[in-house]
Amino acid sequence: MVVIDAFCGAGGTSEALRQIGLESLGIDLWEVACQSHLANGHKTLHADVAEVDWLVYQSCNVELLWGSPPCQPFSASGNHDGHLDPRDGLPAFLLAINALRPPLVIMENVKGLTFEKHAWYLGRYLDVLDALNYTVEWRVLNAANYGVPQTRERLFVVARNDGKAIRWPEHTHTELGGGLFDLPRWITMADALGWDEHGRVGFPRKADDKGWATEDGYRERDFFPTAGPAPMVTGKARSWIYERPATTISGDPRVYPPGHKASEKYPGIARSGTEAVRVTAREAAILQGFPPDY
Repeated sequence: MVVIDAFCGAGGTSEALRQIGLESLGIDLWEVACQSHLANGHKTLHADVAEVDWLVYQSCNVELLWGSPPCQPFSASGNHDGHLDPRDGLPAFLLAINALRPPLVIMENVKGLTFEKHAWYLGRYLDVLDALNYTVEWRVLNAANYGVPQTRERLFVVARNDGKAIRWPEHTHTELGGGLFDLPRWITMADALGWDEHGRVGFPRKADDKGWATEDGYRERDFFPTAGPAPMVTGKARSWIYERPATTISGDPRVYPPGHKASEKYPGIARSGTEAVRVTAREAAILQGFPPDY
């Protein structure tokens, strides 16, 4: 099967495809991502997807076109500029689809593309696929339900023009485990990284109500027990939990010990004799589903 992975990044999709026996060509504009992609043995084209001459690939009979356009235009933590954001990659991806007409197309993006502000734009994308004679379905899937130690929710749009049915994967894990099919529980951060499963952690703010504050003046509600579900983490987030799956990783992936917050003025200089736990690049990769040696 000939596969193209557009907006391939460091190679998450390319690696998954390889694990099921498929080789892909990854295309990305970010040079550092391409270096990682290539270093792990994936075919790599350092190029802007919007400027690729797709006519060159028409004779290759591409059977699967995967696209993960930049999510920043639609991310809940971004500026919400959507189609007005110059990083919007959906038009470029549609040009690739129109030129190649592969039997199978899969697009992945943030759940924010389904929110009210951007839903009309997603609808336009679906309409174009319909006009190109594709059968289309979309769902928002939680990575934790498929064995990834992270509660990352992503939109998947699947389109086929080969007459075959679209089949969605069954859950392999559940939040609590058990259930009708006796599935194992979500894989936690503690499971994946060997961290302590006990206690509580958080990104706390100074208390606005002393009656609901910790002894050192931080908001009690910003701490979560390790047995609780992980909230979504963005650049403004205040909570991240060891025992549950990781939340979406932000650019500030610190995890604080119970009841303390590292000084913002002096990062790494801890309050009350403790230090912030910073997720390393390798740990973040493992939480994203990459092999430990990637």
